[in-house]
Amino acid sequence: MEFFFLNITNYRVTIQFQSQLQAKVINMKDFGKAAKLLFRLLYTENEYKGRSLSGGRPNAKYEQRPPIEDTTKLHVIYDIIKEKFGTAEVQVKDKIRELLKPSRAK
Repeated sequence: MEFFFLNITNYRVTIQFQSQLQAKVINMKDFGKAAKLLFRLLYTENEYKGRSLSGGRPNAKYEQRPPIEDTTKLHVIYDIIKEKFGTAEVQVKDKIRELLKPSRAK
């Protein structure tokens, strides 16, 4: 797996970096798989383990988890997936949430 370095200036990703990410998903047909791949490329396990997308509410089974801190990377994912697949942000969030489920953290 190649490593990318995120260069953010005023919450903008460099065009070169974004085009590298777009190249990773150019041949993918499923937006869910593409979103998960981009998420794994942009976030380390330490950045997302034990967290949720928006700081989910606790329930009887799980305690409240803090939100992911760097949401800029999420917006990069949303933009790339929307451009390639025309998919709404909500649908992308649902796919990424599958990676963040507490049951997956074990």
